[in-house]
Amino acid sequence: MVKDHDYAVVVGITHYPNPPLSDLAGPENDARGFQRWLLSPGGGALLPQNVHVVLSSQFPSVGSPLGQGPLNSDIILKFDMIMAAVQGQPARRIYIFFAGHGIAPRTGLVMETDLDESAILMANAGSNRWGYNIAGRLYAESFRAAAMFQEIVLIMDCCRDNLPGASSPPPPWGASQMLNALGVKRFYGFATKWSRKSRERPFGASVEGIFSHSVLAALNSGRLTSAQLKDFVTNDMDRNLRATQKPDFPLPDEGIIFSEDASPAQFPVTITFAPATIGHEIEILDGRFNSCHTFQASAVPWQGSLVVGKYGIRDNVTKRALVVDVLGGPKDVEF
Repeated sequence: MVKDHDYAVVVGITHYPNPPLSDLAGPENDARGFQRWLLSPGGGALLPQNVHVVLSSQFPSVGSPLGQGPLNSDIILKFDMIMAAVQGQPARRIYIFFAGHGIAPRTGLVMETDLDESAILMANAGSNRWGYNIAGRLYAESFRAAAMFQEIVLIMDCCRDNLPGASSPPPPWGASQMLNALGVKRFYGFATKWSRKSRERPFGASVEGIFSHSVLAALNSGRLTSAQLKDFVTNDMDRNLRATQKPDFPLPDEGIIFSEDASPAQFPVTITFAPATIGHEIEILDGRFNSCHTFQASAVPWQGSLVVGKYGIRDNVTKRALVVDVLGGPKDVEF
């Protein structure tokens, strides 16, 4: 089903001509990958006209690198277009996806997130020009305060270098506070912890942000809750990609569903049995203690697929049990 009341701003900035910044290889690939998921019927299922994309390749090199786009105004225009479209109309969800160089600026506002912000740097940023940025969380919270959308998804694959002297301009539209703002659901995902680096690397023939690669692997795997998406990405970056950076999901789970029209995400599970267990009846229970599989243990490992979540493996002869988490990617268990 087409989500005709969902909107997105997707930004990938690779070209940074002003020192000490240098060009990146991954952000456009990351942004295009997220755009594909947004438009996929089994993914975000958005209308093409509701997905606003800003890429470095849309902005040819100009005479002065100080005027190189995209600029703050180019991205703000996309938000303005969405705000104009939703005036007086029901708006369900907005996606904000930023990939590029980033910093942790000060917003200049007295708010709890002021020391935990993340901002994408514009192409004209550089030494003593760090104020050319857009703070993702600040913009997301402005939409929340206005209760313009029922759900807000913010995903940022940017470094979060701590620059206390760098400021971030607030959104240009007036601040508002609606009574129903507290009912707005949010999912915020950052590629790395505050003051830490985000990395990119080759994946086959494509260079991608490690965080973006993991997020897209999760989103393309099937229907996921926001809690499952968080667990998948955290596990995938740590165990499968062996990334040194640790993703940051600062909010408690608020029950947002991704890839709503797809089948639930499932991943292969292999269970190898100890000799003393062979011949016993084994039962796999889901997180609500419902029986998923019952079989007899043998010297041949059991192989199957399970939806992302928590499971119990129980020996119905000895009553011995083991709790395992299926968090994304293949799972090997010894029992």
